[in-house]
Order: sequence, then structure tokens, then C-alpha cells
Amino acid sequence: MDGIQILNETTKMTSTGIDLFWIIFFTIIGLGFLILMIAAFIDSEVEVGFGCFIITVIIAIGLWSGISSYINRTSYTEYKILIDNSVKMNEFNKKYYIKNQDGNIYTVILKDERQ
Repeated sequence: MDGIQILNETTKMTSTGIDLFWIIFFTIIGLGFLILMIAAFIDSEVEVGFGCFIITVIIAIGLWSGISSYINRTSYTEYKILIDNSVKMNEFNKKYYIKNQDGNIYTVILKDERQ
């Protein structure tokens, strides 16, 4: 688009490394409850075993959700740009999502890349 000067271009991911931390954390917690569940059923404590089973299933569902979002992460390109007065902002807003503005410097993402 004429009238736009690109200052910086950065590729970013929709998912961060902290997601992996939480996946590992809840995997360890889930395995702990799984071991408690097995121990409770061996000792014939059905109520405790059933409670651990429910918690283990909830953690497994959360892990499945976290793992699937981590695996299916996508990348997008973020641009820092300068816009001169010749740019029509209506046309600009149809094509770009403005993420941030610092004075005359805009941080934008192409709308078809935005997740």
C-alpha cells in the first residue's frame, strides 16, 4: 500500500513457551492423582478412588486442550510502520488490525493473518 513505510517486521507465535510449562505441570499433577486413584482402589476405598478418578479425568481433558492448542499454534507477522497523510484510513483499516500506536509509529497485523 502506498504511503506506508515499514520500520520493523517481527514473526510471532500464537502460543508461548509458558503453555509447555503448564502442560508438564498438569501432567505431573494428573499422574499423582492417577497413582492415588489406583492406591485407593487397591485398598478398597471406593469413595477416595472415585474422587481421584474424577479429578484425573478433568486434568486429562485440560491437558488434551492445552496440548492441542500448543501443537496447532500458528505464526503471524507484526509490522511497525509509519503512515503518511496520503493513506486513506478506511482502506487501511480494512486490510490491517492496529495492535498498538506509539506516536506516529503503528504496530499492525494483516487482518487475514490474525487468529
